[in-house]
Amino acid sequence: MKRLALALALAVLATPALPTALAALAASRTQIDGCTRAMVEQIALHWDSLQEPTCPTDLQRAVTQVVGERQLDTLQQQALGAATGSYCGTI
Repeated sequence: MKRLALALALAVLATPALPTALAALAASRTQIDGCTRAMVEQIALHWDSLQEPTCPTDLQRAVTQVVGERQLDTLQQQALGAATGSYCGTI
């Protein structure tokens, strides 16, 4: 499970900083799609770990690590929570 947490953190950390203006979001579509692909690949790779009882705790640790390392603001934290909220258990 620690490998999953690290993989998820790396997938998010590998993406550039989120744009600050809505207009810039459209220009970032390719980067967003790449991040989505990376997340889906990691879900498939670590499917069994995502079904384990420790998944919620491990995922929260990974999210906390990413929030701290990337210094995500409230909106970015909400987006990360929405993106990872259904990782554990049945997706």
